[in-house]
Amino acid sequence: GKSMQDMVKEIRRQLHLQNNKEYLHKAISQYGRLQQSFFMKLGFIGEFKGDETVLDLYCGIGTIGLSVSDKVGKIIGIEIVPEAVACARLNASLNGLGPDRARFYCGDASDARRLLATAEENGAPRPDLVVIDPPRKGTTPELIREIAARNIQRVVYISCEPETLARDLKWLTSHGYKAREAVAYDMFPFTEHVESLVCLTRQTN
Repeated sequence: GKSMQDMVKEIRRQLHLQNNKEYLHKAISQYGRLQQSFFMKLGFIGEFKGDETVLDLYCGIGTIGLSVSDKVGKIIGIEIVPEAVACARLNASLNGLGPDRARFYCGDASDARRLLATAEENGAPRPDLVVIDPPRKGTTPELIREIAARNIQRVVYISCEPETLARDLKWLTSHGYKAREAVAYDMFPFTEHVESLVCLTRQTN
């Protein structure tokens, strides 16, 4: 896949991001380790056929979805911050991805049914894989219910808060998903914070 550094072409000042450029570049470089694990550690790269649709929820400026764009067919990103959505669209365009390959929508995850309906009403196919990268408060049971209702087979959950991750994994499990592998990252040494990446698949009855 393409590196995070290559994919992030535009970051607007209006966004709530670290404004120290040196720190920001280091953070993006560190976050690239999540991308590497996304492919190599969890083995997802071997499962991509090239025509899959990836749903990137809480997508921010599109870094995660766009980083797998050369391995899948379509990227659908949804983010609540309008400025971030604009950046994601620009990043896609600057990397040669038109609306047929990458689309980004503005939506609130607290309104789960409407969130996914927005993309579907615009002709987006049912996703093969969903990436959930929520803030510390985690996601919502309503959103997990909507994901399960669409029978999406694979979920990658990226968490910055172990407590809400544990809660959300219980919700996912209750809706038929099973955690296959988990990786923790000490991206912020000497602090209490940890990043985690969990791969889940839908269990067959």
